[in-house]
Amino acid sequence: MLPLVALLALCSPALASILAVDYGTDTMKVALMKPGVPFDVVLDRDSKRKIASVIGWKGEDRLFGQDGRNLATRFPGDTFSGLKSVQGVLFDSGTTSYYTSAAQIAFGQTKRGTFAGKRPNGDEYSVEELVAMQLDYVRDLASSLAGENVKDAVVTVPAYFNQFQRQAVIDATEVAGLKLLTLVNDGTAIAVNYAMTRQFPTREVHMIYDSGAGATRATLVAFHTTTLAPAKKSAKSENVTQITVLGSGFDTLASGTEITRRLQTMLEAKIPSQLKSELIDRSYAKLVREAERIKAILSVNAEVNAGVEGLAGDSDFKTKIERKDFEKACEDLFWRFQQPMLDAIDGTGVGLADVESVIMHGGTTRVPFVQTVLKSTVGSSKIATNVNADEAAVLGTAFYGASLSRQFKTKPIKVQDAVVRDVYLSYTAEGKGKDGNLRTINTLVFPTRSATGLKKTLTLKRKQDFDVVVGFKDIESAGSPGTNIPVLQYSISGVEAAYTNLTERGASDAAVKLTLLYSESGLATIVEAAVVGTIKDDSLTGKLKNLFAGSSSTSATESSTAESTEETKEAATPAEPVEKLESIAVQATVEPITIKPMTLEEKKTARTRLLALNRAATSKREREEAYNNLEGFLYRLRRLLADDSDDSPFRDFSTPEERSKIEEAVNAAMEWLDGAGSHANAKELWAKRDEIEAMEKPIQHRYKEAETGPQALKDLQQAMFAAKLFVSSVQENRTKVEEFAKLEAEASPDSAPEPLPPMAEYTDAEIKEVESQMGEIEVYLNERVDVQRSLPKHVDPVLVTSEMNSRGMKLQSTVQKLTRRKPKVKAKKPQSSTTSSSSTDAPTETPKEERVKDEL
Repeated sequence: MLPLVALLALCSPALASILAVDYGTDTMKVALMKPGVPFDVVLDRDSKRKIASVIGWKGEDRLFGQDGRNLATRFPGDTFSGLKSVQGVLFDSGTTSYYTSAAQIAFGQTKRGTFAGKRPNGDEYSVEELVAMQLDYVRDLASSLAGENVKDAVVTVPAYFNQFQRQAVIDATEVAGLKLLTLVNDGTAIAVNYAMTRQFPTREVHMIYDSGAGATRATLVAFHTTTLAPAKKSAKSENVTQITVLGSGFDTLASGTEITRRLQTMLEAKIPSQLKSELIDRSYAKLVREAERIKAILSVNAEVNAGVEGLAGDSDFKTKIERKDFEKACEDLFWRFQQPMLDAIDGTGVGLADVESVIMHGGTTRVPFVQTVLKSTVGSSKIATNVNADEAAVLGTAFYGASLSRQFKTKPIKVQDAVVRDVYLSYTAEGKGKDGNLRTINTLVFPTRSATGLKKTLTLKRKQDFDVVVGFKDIESAGSPGTNIPVLQYSISGVEAAYTNLTERGASDAAVKLTLLYSESGLATIVEAAVVGTIKDDSLTGKLKNLFAGSSSTSATESSTAESTEETKEAATPAEPVEKLESIAVQATVEPITIKPMTLEEKKTARTRLLALNRAATSKREREEAYNNLEGFLYRLRRLLADDSDDSPFRDFSTPEERSKIEEAVNAAMEWLDGAGSHANAKELWAKRDEIEAMEKPIQHRYKEAETGPQALKDLQQAMFAAKLFVSSVQENRTKVEEFAKLEAEASPDSAPEPLPPMAEYTDAEIKEVESQMGEIEVYLNERVDVQRSLPKHVDPVLVTSEMNSRGMKLQSTVQKLTRRKPKVKAKKPQSSTTSSSSTDAPTETPKEERVKDEL
């Protein structure tokens, strides 16, 4: 299997990063896509790959992940978990009731009628804000890894999430300061991960079975790899993997959360009545934690010893849970874990026998009875565990997000997702019905299993302004299946004026056209509204166009069917006016209904609130760091002052007066920390440290110079030696050149001296510069070396490492610059004229007789 990094040919390192978040009910996984950073899951601050979807407060400190979860047994009212299930739902809904029935927190509702959590101190946060805090936390983790502020994100959602729930996720993402590129259904993300390292020469159909803490989902997916012909002759053909979602099914009660609740109920049933009367919120939080533990153990063992220390006061609780009793308590859930698969294939024309494999994902698939249900449904041979059951969704999401961006070059994969629930358009007809009442017309726009990312245009015969409603069909198991749920109400205005404009210009078929989009994120909206009509152009220009257009002339409503020869014959006859389609845009004002999303002002307020919490947390963290730094610094100085040994460097390099002054300052600072300093801010704490550190710096300086000075002196002397050798060699070469010139001038043409090898040439000024620096260093050393050797350790040195290094580097740089100069090669003297003449007069061809002789 190819490594994941090999699948991505990333572009310039200046490209922006993409954050992928698989936000689950119990845990979330995060991945980062950035050039130069390995494509993998982002670890939390405890180096864990899974981050608990929890936020908790300890006083005013926010804790996330496992730290937040650990607070549940101590501060249950300040710990918020499982928030995914109450995103985008009304406070008085069945979903909220199920959540609050076991939650150990106070709760209320927002002005929009949605769920809100309340802290014991009275602070109240909407579910979007609580989720945004968690997203902001993982964004910070990813930013630390990327070395830059990560802004773009792709977030998973269950396929069954309706428009309200998806909008709640979008709102939370924006409050967290992230730009959402798209939402991706978790089953689709797993399919992308499955296809990343595989080719499908023939069409294959697989079932993605994802059972987690919040629900069980099944997604039927078709895979097929095709070869696309190159667009240009020079280009190569490309293999593209097409992923098509055929259908999906779900059940929110078939979940890890419900299984945990069944185990919790079993534990509670075994608690003695006397002890049960003493249970408090902390006790129930401990039972939930124990239920989670034994659920994992029962996935392997047939029985487990359960127990909770300090369940009520000092009273402990111990019992034994057997797998057979546990499975009996969950018998009514068995069919629910099977039904999503049957729903996924319903209406697709695909049977279970046609499914190549069932790809397992999610922690609940590890529960033995869930595996038994799956095997009894599709057979053991089709159960596949060939993706990471915990991370496939987030890795697929990251890859999918990268494929949407031009910043990354990825393996060619095309994804076609499917609509999960019918989307309709509802409006009131202009005329009354036969019974005299107004008629409501419901038009199915995007049926279930139709492709996402498409636009559809509806034509409505309207003359006046009117309202339309975009909604979806409820398929929730807890609701009333088949009920139409309104989402957005659009007021279409300006229709009358546009209609009048067109009819006065001769349009007889003017109508309103509404274009609806079902986005890749699963949101249905009206993106265009206009009044259109066909108008005959009676102008001379229009007639001339029709006259000379020939067989290419077409009307707005009908194509010309006349042959070119016939049109040629009729060219002399009067031309008919040409018809053209006119369109006048009208206003479509949207008003969310049923469950309203956060307004822009609400999101700004929530963002400001979040940033204030971040600033407070940062300020406190910086203050604690400064406090700990100062405290550690003072304790270090106190230990140094208390060291009376003869080999104490601190004592050797300091004077009694300095030690006394530092000791006095340390004692005063320790007393200050216990008093007013306990409330000091980070700036004041750092100032106090700097004040005392200034007293210690001279001692540190002497000690450091004693350590580094000898080597710096040695390096400087070596630089001097190298410079002297250079100057000496230059002078020696100059002498050789002078002697050679003298010999060359005195020698006859037949006795010329052997030429000298090429030499670099240096000016007198350059050599004098080297000698000047050497002289300055020599004076500097002569004045200070002997003085330095006689100084005691507690006196500041006269030979300073930094100055010696500076002088040595300057001299070394000057010499190296000259030594790197290439020697000049002298051109050869031309040969004498006599030789040239004889060469010119020489025969150019050997006599024939001699050639023959040589050949013989």
